[in-house]
Amino acid sequence: MPKVRCVSFKVANHVGTFDTKQTLNLNRLYTTLRNDGCTYETELFPGLIHPCKKLNTTITFFTSGKVNFTGFKRKHDIRAIQREIKQIVSRYKQTIVL
Repeated sequence: MPKVRCVSFKVANHVGTFDTKQTLNLNRLYTTLRNDGCTYETELFPGLIHPCKKLNTTITFFTSGKVNFTGFKRKHDIRAIQREIKQIVSRYKQTIVL
């Protein structure tokens, strides 16, 4: 059996997860984010997909309150992405109160 060597590699994509610690009504969240280019089609996928262009990542929200984010290139971008998620969830909370 021939030996396989890894000569070089590069990290092309990171994936992260975040828990908002609350359930999310994705229909209401969609009305909050629809002008930002998000998609939510329950027949195709159970999550709301939000492309975050300023952070070059895609954020996916689930009803359980779990959030996945993908596409970022540097580990130190995680804090900025978490702040963005918290801002989105706080905007969402304001629509519940109104």
